[in-house]
Amino acid sequence: MFPSLARSTSEVRSISSFLWASKAPTKLRKAGEHIKLGSLSECELQPNYRRLTSRSSIMKTIQSTTIFALLALLFSCEDMGSGPGFPPDTRDQVTITQGIWGNVWFWEGDFMPSTDPGGSGGRITPVIREVFVHAATTYDSVGTSPIWGTFYSRILTTCIAQSRSNATGFFEVSLPPGKYSIFVKEDTLYYANGSDSEGHIMPSRVFADSVTKVHFDITYKAAY
Repeated sequence: MFPSLARSTSEVRSISSFLWASKAPTKLRKAGEHIKLGSLSECELQPNYRRLTSRSSIMKTIQSTTIFALLALLFSCEDMGSGPGFPPDTRDQVTITQGIWGNVWFWEGDFMPSTDPGGSGGRITPVIREVFVHAATTYDSVGTSPIWGTFYSRILTTCIAQSRSNATGFFEVSLPPGKYSIFVKEDTLYYANGSDSEGHIMPSRVFADSVTKVHFDITYKAAY
């Protein structure tokens, strides 16, 4: 149907071999026909033969390059050590049908990337903490503490609900739809790490007939 494309595989190979054997890069470069396929060396083909590059060859090159990249990434990750061990998921403990649920994890130690086979020196532990759910709270609605940053002496917004995480770090709270801020108690101070673009501290949104997961990380004793 298309005589100009009706070339056999052996013919393509013969043409390619001829081009390499001819050692005439000057003429080919003048033709401006430089094609680079993945990680292959530069192939210089005359205009009449450029169409002979088969689609299957290109796909094989892309597949080979992709597989090599994935293997390199896998081995590089293994060489970096095992990293911190994360506590198990607690999703199976959820009993509510609307509100928030989550885990409270305490991060402690050095979590800097390491080439040590033992991984980083950091440790992540599920902890028991009092969990306070407030109306969406911004930084101008909290009392600052002597400890700069993520600790607060008081919260001026309304406390909507209170819960307590168990030994696995799990907690859950039934709530009406709305936007909330989550805090935990560390000794006599409130703690929350993070905020959104609107300045709401540790925000979480609840939708009707839906349960929202909140991952609460206590990280003031961790180094990154």
